[in-house]
Amino acid sequence: MARVGFVSSPYSIYFEVLPSAVEATSPPILMIHGGTQSGACYRLTPDGREGWADRFARLGFTCYVADWPGVGRSGYVPVEQLDYSFAVEGFKRLVDVIGVPVIVMTHSMSGPIGWQLLEQAKDSVVLVVAIAPGPPGNIQPELGPISGASPDHGIVSEDGVFIHLRVRGADLRVDLRSMFSDSEDYIVKGAIGASTRFPASGEWRPSMMSYPPKMLLERLNWRGRAPRLTPNADLTGAKALIVTGTADTNHRRDDDEAIAHFLRGLGADAQFLYLGDIGIEGNGHMLMSEDNSYEIAELVAERILKMIRPGNPDDRVEGV
Repeated sequence: MARVGFVSSPYSIYFEVLPSAVEATSPPILMIHGGTQSGACYRLTPDGREGWADRFARLGFTCYVADWPGVGRSGYVPVEQLDYSFAVEGFKRLVDVIGVPVIVMTHSMSGPIGWQLLEQAKDSVVLVVAIAPGPPGNIQPELGPISGASPDHGIVSEDGVFIHLRVRGADLRVDLRSMFSDSEDYIVKGAIGASTRFPASGEWRPSMMSYPPKMLLERLNWRGRAPRLTPNADLTGAKALIVTGTADTNHRRDDDEAIAHFLRGLGADAQFLYLGDIGIEGNGHMLMSEDNSYEIAELVAERILKMIRPGNPDDRVEGV
């Protein structure tokens, strides 16, 4: 049975703990959701099946499922405090609360949190598993003003409070004084996109959350403000696994593979798993929600074991 906890103010992070269904021999997994989500995306799929947290617990991992500061059950934090730096400090505090080194799982917009933890809490992070992650700002193009060369991507206008962006043809109007909510059209085009594996039926829209406007702007590298790793950071001994589907509209193979190349250049053991390379086709952005989510969970669990205990032929997970 899951138990719950809370990282105290100012971060106010709510988290659940799902104990391993068998004797755990691997580090626990800290699961951090992406934008427009809460930790619920790891507990339940849109078509009503158990989510990745429950699945990974069945596969032998204790799972910590957290909501971002200021999002979901974590409750109120003044919106002006909510940026990536604040979130990273909060999750560092949660890692301290857990008290043992962890595997950090990120998705999409929480990717930069994982990269920051990989550098700033290196001794406490065994591995970062990044599902279609946002990149470090070091390798992300800056989002600048709209131009004739890029009329569908850039800053349309801004006045210090309201910022009008156009991102891949979609208009985003950001008010720095209040939490941001994606339009349904933007979610359908980005989160579901070209996927053939996202459940055709099921309740997904009610789970969508509003989220911090500063984090959205930083994720888009507005005015060059995306979170960056320290130049020439030493990631020797750090490990990362990046996983991308073949039908993810906003995560091209080359873009996500470039993250692995960048991390390797800093000394990390960074592996890139493109699902199409092993015959898994049609997955979009929401791998934990799609109809083959159990297959992918088991695949990722086996890759985790191979990376944290290389050379151990007994490291297998059994489908459940």
